[in-house]
Amino acid sequence: MTREVQGLTFVRVLRERPECIPHGRPRGAKAAGVRYEEALAASPSFATASHGVWLEFGDARGHGYAQVDFLFVADELIAVGEAKLTWTPAAYSQLRKLYFPLLQRYSPKPVGGFIVCHNLTRETPRNEVTCDLSEALRRVAFDPTKIPTLHVPLLLKEPRHAAPKLRLPSWWRKGQAAPRTGHPGGH
Repeated sequence: MTREVQGLTFVRVLRERPECIPHGRPRGAKAAGVRYEEALAASPSFATASHGVWLEFGDARGHGYAQVDFLFVADELIAVGEAKLTWTPAAYSQLRKLYFPLLQRYSPKPVGGFIVCHNLTRETPRNEVTCDLSEALRRVAFDPTKIPTLHVPLLLKEPRHAAPKLRLPSWWRKGQAAPRTGHPGGH
């Protein structure tokens, strides 16, 4: 669930992850989403973006932290790229209710954003989809109130533990020889 910012008192950009935020070990779909985000960050097209920018803020609900997936800063605009493995409407509220207010308080530049995803769904607004980062940024610059979707299907490396396991014969045990087969001169 996305925190909705209300009554902001301050916002500042942090140089690194706050010490009070634990390092989790995501599993399943969340881990795949993290791998997708990391693959995007390593791709040449996202080289101009700041990846994983931490923001600290205070509002009517107290002290908080937020991490922006991708931040593009241009002369005329700040654009946020919110990475999702699969497109979801929740990304809109995360951009509009959390990141946009924080960055609008931080900078006088207009703030806009886009969703970048690997998988599209039936609910994805097709007229807002592009496969080109520069086109997504152009759309955000043209109308920061709209949130386009950047479709970037990347081939993700599977984690090492996801490789198929070698099935050993039932007779194999460490230090044991194969059973005798009855062939002359063989084991």
